[in-house]
Amino acid sequence: MSSQLTDIDMSLSRDMKLLELRDLYGDLPLEAGILNEPVRKANPDITDLLQKRRPAEPATPQLPGEPFKQKKKLDDIKDGDVYDSLFDEMERDQSAKQLEEKPGESKYGIKVPKIKPLPEADHKKAARIRGKHKTFDSLARAKTEDYIKIANKMLTAGKSYKAADACTLAIVWRPENAEAHLIKGLALFAAGEYMSASFFIQQAIELNKDYASEKIGLEEKIPDIDLIDNRLVEAKQWQRQARSPEIAFLIAFINYQQGNVISALEIIEKAVEKMGDNAAVKALHEVIKAADKY
Repeated sequence: MSSQLTDIDMSLSRDMKLLELRDLYGDLPLEAGILNEPVRKANPDITDLLQKRRPAEPATPQLPGEPFKQKKKLDDIKDGDVYDSLFDEMERDQSAKQLEEKPGESKYGIKVPKIKPLPEADHKKAARIRGKHKTFDSLARAKTEDYIKIANKMLTAGKSYKAADACTLAIVWRPENAEAHLIKGLALFAAGEYMSASFFIQQAIELNKDYASEKIGLEEKIPDIDLIDNRLVEAKQWQRQARSPEIAFLIAFINYQQGNVISALEIIEKAVEKMGDNAAVKALHEVIKAADKY
């Protein structure tokens, strides 16, 4: 009976010791490799205590071709060994994942799509799409001209956004068509979309530099003169507030088309200050300067 009580007392004493250490050092795992040297000296029986209380760890499976690694005894564990063992475990996990990769997947598990062969050309279907046109280029030209005609009609009728949409379809068929870009720029100007209008008029001049100098018939395309004047007033307000060189370019273009060269020269200088390298700005600036001499 007395021997049984002695064993119980010893077990309770060990449990109390573990609880005291946990209270002192928080939730850190109570292993001799992590505890500091002063703690070991103050508790000479800590190694034996942990060895008896710690449950047995399952053996770590070895990868194919990997040499067997003998686990260290608790007495031989050093302060840095715990971190080394963590890195070793991470490397083993990564190697195991790479071995589990399936065909058609990258090492990161990303599925690699299979390249499907292109279907054979259906010449009959292509002929139906072309209609009376023998080539796609001929079809694209015809479609572009049709949409530009629709855009001009919409713009003259005051339907600015429909005109812009028609020009968008024309540009889809022939992206290099300068007239489609010009009409879209004018339509967006009439709609009050000044930044977008400036962009498309710049594109039109870059595709065809003649648009910088020739008269495009602004009043025929936008017969509502009051609308043009109101848009100019509003655009000038936006330009002053934002100091936008793009809007300054747009105003200069419209002023030049109206024959107001002095105002065009004054405002184009503001665009040149920030967009001097832009080909459209350069072209319009040279045209306006030349016109101002006469």
